[in-house]
Amino acid sequence: MINNTPVTDSTDKLLDYHLGKVNHQPTGCTVALTQTGLMTCALVGLLYAIPAYQYRKEDEERYLDVVGTCHMAVLICYVAADMFFRMHLAKQWPDKELEGIISAPLTNDEFWRQNIIIGICAAVSAGPYVTTAYTNPPPDLSFGWLLAYSAFVLVTEAILHFLSVKLTLVHPFYGFLPRTVSQLCTWSCGHKKSTTELEKIEESKKLKTRQLYLEQKIKGSSRELLASFLPSLGEIDTDNLTQFLNKTPTDQFATLLSIQQPIEKPWPFYIEIMARVIGALTVLSACLGYAANPFLLFMDKTGSWWEALLTTFFPLYFFGVLLAYFGDEYGIRMLNDFDSLVKNIGHLRRGEPLRLPLICRLYPMTTSFLIFAINIPLLVYSPAAASEMTKEAFESVVSEQTMTALQVLVKLGTFILAWYAPLDFQLLMLKYATQYLGTGDIQKIVLLAARIETLAEDMMQLNKKKCIRYRGTYQTNTCFGHRQSYSEFDS
Repeated sequence: MINNTPVTDSTDKLLDYHLGKVNHQPTGCTVALTQTGLMTCALVGLLYAIPAYQYRKEDEERYLDVVGTCHMAVLICYVAADMFFRMHLAKQWPDKELEGIISAPLTNDEFWRQNIIIGICAAVSAGPYVTTAYTNPPPDLSFGWLLAYSAFVLVTEAILHFLSVKLTLVHPFYGFLPRTVSQLCTWSCGHKKSTTELEKIEESKKLKTRQLYLEQKIKGSSRELLASFLPSLGEIDTDNLTQFLNKTPTDQFATLLSIQQPIEKPWPFYIEIMARVIGALTVLSACLGYAANPFLLFMDKTGSWWEALLTTFFPLYFFGVLLAYFGDEYGIRMLNDFDSLVKNIGHLRRGEPLRLPLICRLYPMTTSFLIFAINIPLLVYSPAAASEMTKEAFESVVSEQTMTALQVLVKLGTFILAWYAPLDFQLLMLKYATQYLGTGDIQKIVLLAARIETLAEDMMQLNKKKCIRYRGTYQTNTCFGHRQSYSEFDS
């Protein structure tokens, strides 16, 4: 039994804005310009072409190494730039129709102050890599081209470090260093927060938790809803889709919230932690040679390891945050993909439809071509640059057995990066192509998915005074056969 009643006008305005008949998605021209800018930022990945070319002596395989390495590196840099701009600029300037309903995460002063901090930290982090590029340039470069090459490294490395600096400032785990320094400074100054300040902080945490839960609920229900429109690969339930789209935005949202999701998690908590840690360490090892080069260069010049560490600490820290973040995400994705693979094998045996991502279910032949004809062949040649840089950095300081182990870790981490980053980029481009160039029911489904995703993100920016209040009482059968009643989203 479901009883959902929206109790604020702000709720109706937000739902009508995202789920109404008018399309509020960015124009195709805006998306094209944005993607062009992101690909320009991703050109830092071309730096890996030099060590990739030096990896083998055979000319034919050399070019394959360069293509495979740059394909992976450019798209990883694209993903990093895309994630930064999405995270940093998300809802900073809300649309006019939503003014007063959602608020910017930062004030203008806080936003520009954070921009300055990110810019300075990213430039400082790029410094040692510029020094390495200047002292170890590609062969046969004139002085003018050497300066241009160093400037290119400075700009692209700074852009690459934008995400890691942003994570250090806002992420609950990777931001432990600045939080610790801030707490030590506060403690040393003898400043203590008043009771009112502590109450405001606690109230803000509760609000954020409620909004985060609502966002996760909407996104999870959205996956189940969109899957119901696709009973099998390439097949669309047109009647069900039309019936849903003809509902009012409020009824669509009520239907979305009424969709029940599996209560149990596929893996125990400690298994997820292990997957995240292993993923982070593996991806860190993939770029070990590249990250260590500045440190080894400065140690060779100064003759002191602690002076070299002091000089390169922030670049190493920020670069490590970036790689660990990707490894953390990819580790849990590998675990979920394995779980999905096992479940889909069971679906095949029972003759049930496969549970694949939305774009894969809409375009099974296209995604199969991307995976088997493009990604897997290039995946084989992707570790060339990482292996070469690891060999150059550690060959003279470690034993042969240790070098062999490092090469195995490097290749494993590179394979993970070379699998997920290109596939994410290709599926994103396919989604945009369908969203702006597609026709019929396929375009309607992709547009609906984009609108629901944007709605879920806006839930995180709702004003405190206008926070969504959506009371729903559900009675469901649990996996143990008992009745369970609970209320959700009740402020």
